[in-house]
Amino acid sequence: MKKYISLILLGALLASAMSCGDSTSTNESTQTTDAVSSDGDVTDETTTELVYTDNLGEYDFGGEEFTIYTRTTPLFYPYLNVSEETGEVLNDAVYARNRELEERFNFTFVEEYYDYLVEGNDAPRQYLMAGDDTYDLQQGRNVHMFNYASEGFFYKIDELPMIDPSQPYWNQQLYSDLSMCGENFFAIGAFNISAYDFTHVLLFNKDMISDLGLEDPYDLVLSGDWTYDKFAELARAAVNDLNGDQVMDSEDQYGYTSLAKQVLPGFWIGAGATSIQKDSDGKLVYTAPTDEHFISVYQRIFELTWDDNVWYRLSANEDTGASGEDEALRVFNDGHALFTNSSCFQLTLTRETEVDFGIIPYPKYDENQDKYYSRIEGCELFGVPRTNSNPEMASVILEAMACESQNYVIPAYYDVMLKVKLTRDEVSASMLDLIFENRVFDYGDTILCTELRDGVLRTAFAEDNRNAASLLTSVESTVNNKLKTLNDSFEALAD
Repeated sequence: MKKYISLILLGALLASAMSCGDSTSTNESTQTTDAVSSDGDVTDETTTELVYTDNLGEYDFGGEEFTIYTRTTPLFYPYLNVSEETGEVLNDAVYARNRELEERFNFTFVEEYYDYLVEGNDAPRQYLMAGDDTYDLQQGRNVHMFNYASEGFFYKIDELPMIDPSQPYWNQQLYSDLSMCGENFFAIGAFNISAYDFTHVLLFNKDMISDLGLEDPYDLVLSGDWTYDKFAELARAAVNDLNGDQVMDSEDQYGYTSLAKQVLPGFWIGAGATSIQKDSDGKLVYTAPTDEHFISVYQRIFELTWDDNVWYRLSANEDTGASGEDEALRVFNDGHALFTNSSCFQLTLTRETEVDFGIIPYPKYDENQDKYYSRIEGCELFGVPRTNSNPEMASVILEAMACESQNYVIPAYYDVMLKVKLTRDEVSASMLDLIFENRVFDYGDTILCTELRDGVLRTAFAEDNRNAASLLTSVESTVNNKLKTLNDSFEALAD
């Protein structure tokens, strides 16, 4: 494994050396390297890889510092800079990327941190309102970053002259999803690992599938037949009062386990539904209360999970935070659930399990749905404060960091960590490609998380409240007021 990691980083270093001049976006590099299979065997493998390049040319920033203010959290990988190599593949890829960029452009990365558990998610507001120019780049939780952008604290993307969002190391779909009133205030580059970490998947117990004689979920996904109905069929077949005491608890067997707040958005996004949409002017509109498809999906989710004890329900205390997610995965890791929800970051919690598991997307609503959609539970966003007197420098560093992350960091994170270290078979690795093809950012799951997902919707699901129209209408005034504030602010900034 150490030999393979070294080769990955060496390949990335060679790739970045090729990318320092004006050139096209990609080149091909064919090489024979050691490859690590899912069972740990090392074999020779010849691969053809894309080498990503930018069109930045030469810059010399005279040894200036580029200071980043970053939120730290145990829920995803937050760092844009690390000070030393540790032997951990992702850390060392970030280290190698940044040292190459510092040498190329003659500057120094500095990253300072705020702990949201101590200082709160809104900690950056104090320096932004004061006009403090300490920080050249701000990273933070999406809802707060949207608020700051709507208040005019950040440059728009098109005011950062060297950022080219059309390049393959910027996510095109999320760039479109995050636009407001026809303007782009945010972009998601390959350096944003949280956009991967916060992508949700379904895990399934392969031995339980075999023991129960059920259809292989992999086959269902690949044939396009992985739907709500198939999920219900498999999940209900797994429910079993193992100890025969006629009380379903953590010692029994379930079809599905997850925090209450994660169930509805995972399934509704999988069904191609969204709670908030955009009108022709790019403004956000709360459509869920009158959207027949959304209401049908909402009610169907309850049938899939609540009926026949399919869903393992955590206690009220467990179901409110990260510890509840640990407990939900524990039930799965103990072999007591057929399916479980997981973010890609939470796959780290399955490393020690003896359960042989597979990874698949959430199911389609029905066979008429054209593709699988996967939920991205928000992600960290970056903003360049208007107090930054050199936005061109910021844009050069961000563009180069996105490009070189595609060469350095994504191979380490995606190809080594996700596809080798955190999966159990080669099919799961290919499923990840399918999952990441169509990630959906729903504003009711992210920017209005407090009002919708973690508020009325989490409570409704935990209490088996299936009266969708009444429930969604009950918060219409609150949601519309917040959307009006955001829409009006962004519209003013777009003029």
